[in-house]
Amino acid sequence: MGALLAPPVALHTRLLALARGEGLSLARGPHVGRPASPIVAAGNPSDLVAGVVAALALEFGVTDRFIAVRIARYGIIQENV
Repeated sequence: MGALLAPPVALHTRLLALARGEGLSLARGPHVGRPASPIVAAGNPSDLVAGVVAALALEFGVTDRFIAVRIARYGIIQENV
């Protein structure tokens, strides 16, 4: 159901556009999203990442938490290890 409201490729495409606009670092890694595209690197300022998540939530008409779960499921932001 979540993939219908925020499909992986559409979410990944918008995430990258917003992340680049905010100057977030990108990295390569496995993900379910736009093929051959980078993901948002770990270690970016949490307030900037939260702002991007909030903007995505508004665009997709869902909550911040919903977007956070989709991002984690799709692996399009690296986890801090």
